Amino acid sequence: MSGSFSGLHISSSALRSFQRGIETAGHNLANVNTPGYSRQRVDFATLPPQTFYQRGMMSIGTGVTMSSISRARDMFLDSSRRNVESDLNRATTLSQQMTRIEGVYNEPGDLGISSALGAFFDSWGALGSRPDDPAARVQVRQTGQALSDRIRTAYGDLSTINSETTTEIDRVFNRIDQLASQINTLNVEIKSASAGGGTPNDLMDQRDLAIQELSGLIDVRVSQFQDGTYSVYSAGHLLVDGAGTRPIPRTYNAATGNLTAGTTNYPVRGGELGGLLQSLGSIQTRQTELDAIANTLRQGINDLHFGGIGKNGSTGQNFFDATNGNSGAIDFRLSDAILASADAIAAGTTGKESDGGLAHQMAALRDASQGNLGNRSFTSYYENALNTMASESAYYKQQADVAGDIKTQVENQQLAVSGVSIDEEMAEMVKFQRSYQAAAKALTIFDQMTEDIINMVRR
Repeated sequence: MSGSFSGLHISSSALRSFQRGIETAGHNLANVNTPGYSRQRVDFATLPPQTFYQRGMMSIGTGVTMSSISRARDMFLDSSRRNVESDLNRATTLSQQMTRIEGVYNEPGDLGISSALGAFFDSWGALGSRPDDPAARVQVRQTGQALSDRIRTAYGDLSTINSETTTEIDRVFNRIDQLASQINTLNVEIKSASAGGGTPNDLMDQRDLAIQELSGLIDVRVSQFQDGTYSVYSAGHLLVDGAGTRPIPRTYNAATGNLTAGTTNYPVRGGELGGLLQSLGSIQTRQTELDAIANTLRQGINDLHFGGIGKNGSTGQNFFDATNGNSGAIDFRLSDAILASADAIAAGTTGKESDGGLAHQMAALRDASQGNLGNRSFTSYYENALNTMASESAYYKQQADVAGDIKTQVENQQLAVSGVSIDEEMAEMVKFQRSYQAAAKALTIFDQMTEDIINMVRR
């Protein structure tokens, strides 16, 4: 190929290449608001030169071709984004859950367990000072009922949050499996398109977006293979590979934050699932604390009260209900005898109206070390539980704020690399348009030259 015919080839290949450049810029503009879309660029390359002999071997260029359409993507930033997404969702979930747990206790305030606990022991002290006062016995019953109601209600509210958290965990499991199926489908499509020499950039963007969402649910690690497919590990569990998908294990231990399949444990370290599992463990810890307070109160008060004599002469009575194996906070309530009559409340052990010794012993339990509470008093044990909750809540809120700031930084870096700039794409379109017009003008000239040559031959 030489002369004007070579010029026709050069011009036509340039027209095709610049047209692809205009189409690619238009595709970028069309997807400027598409989540997860990466800016695409046409990569040009020179065609192999043509050699000819003229006083020696020489080479002349044969034009341009489109070598590929690449997407602007930084794999390091992708990995950083997945990690920070996982950390942020875990911390945010924990912060929200801890706020809900704190709200159960109504502390500090008159409606909290701390206030009820203080009023309960105060009422026993008042009864010890006025054992012959009927109103003092009624006050003991009222404060005892208020205390048991608040402990029981708090436990029930925690049970509700526990149930809702379990439901959320199931939802996350389902979504993880859905995303795994989606990633696997995209793997198959990308492998097929790549095998034919194509560059399935849009499919790759969709897969990266699905993996990004997955990283918000659970910690994720990704490996890429030469055929363009990914293998995806979630919490160390192989979720997706070239052979297909493997369902996420659904047996879990909230205390350890592990998923279990057979004898293998998969520790969940991040994502919403990590936050939900850890918060579920915290809920169960809080319930255990309420059980400890209820059981210790029941045993300590009942042991003393059982040996006392009520105003109505009754003896051998429990103050808190202990029938039918009732135990824990969920069954914490006054006994039927106390509910039926405040006169069944024992202030002493002699039956004398002036005997308030037993009531004073009850009041002294407030500050007594309890072995079942780690050798702390009721007040100290409960305050320690509240302080632990407050510290955890503040810590996870701070973690969420820090992770949010880091995510913003990584997102901005990703946008700088992969984001579509309208001004830049418009400039690209103008550049390709001018190039296309120049190539078209060159094609017209070469076409005229070719026509002149053909006409000369015809003469």
